[in-house]
This record gives sequence, structure tokens and C-alpha cells, in this order.
Amino acid sequence: MKKQFEGAFPVLITPMHKDYSVNYDGMKENVQYYLDQKAAGIVIVGSTGEFASLDEAEKKQIVELVGPMVKDTDTKLLVGIADERTSKVIEYANHAEDNHADGLLLINSFYQTPTEEEAFHQFKDVNDVKTKSIHCKYRSGK
Repeated sequence: MKKQFEGAFPVLITPMHKDYSVNYDGMKENVQYYLDQKAAGIVIVGSTGEFASLDEAEKKQIVELVGPMVKDTDTKLLVGIADERTSKVIEYANHAEDNHADGLLLINSFYQTPTEEEAFHQFKDVNDVKTKSIHCKYRSGK
């Protein structure tokens, strides 16, 4: 299913405690604020959401927390699924979809510099798996 996204989509930070652990209560407060404001959508676990600093369990827990909050609202949920490994990107995409994501946000490799062809093939591989059920939007950093 392909969806059209319109309106403002705030890109949420991932709140942290002083010890750098995720502040899940703070995350809930941030999401609730934008739900109360009737935001068209929100973006989580993107670059502003500290995706590169989060481990797999933290990323998944954030998605599991936010997805149900957004589920029965008019606010759309976009989830960052970036990783160096295509298999992990697909795993994150499936997890996001299972937790009510309306769209996915994927960037090309953030550690290694892929050629345009390599980046295209990663995006294509993910797209081939996901386009039947969820809208994928890709952006090359080049």
C-alpha cells in the first residue's frame, strides 16, 4: 500500500537520562505532545532520534512504545530503519510495520561510503521486500 504524506512531520529526538540510557517516559511525553497538537505525522529513530547511538533493543523498544500510541490517531508514524546491513534494515522495516508504522525512512550507509550502484541495490532490495505493504521513501546522501 502506498500512502501520501502531507503536512508537518516533527522529527523527534530520543530523550536520554544523564547516564545516556533512553528516557522512555520522556519519549512518551514528546509523542503525546504532538498527538495533542494533531501533528500530521512524527518521525522517530532517525538521525535526530540518535539512531546511530541506540542499540537494537533500544530502537525496537522505542518503536514498540510509540507505535501503539499513534495507532488509532490521525497522526502518521515514520520510522528510521537505517543500518549498515541490508538484512538488518529489512528486519527493522518488518518490526516497524508490525508496530503500526505508516512509512519508513532509509538513508544510504552512514559508516562506509557506498557507490551509487551499491546504495541503489540496498534501497532496491528493501523496496522489493516492503512495497507490497508499506510506503518506503529513500534519500541518497549524494
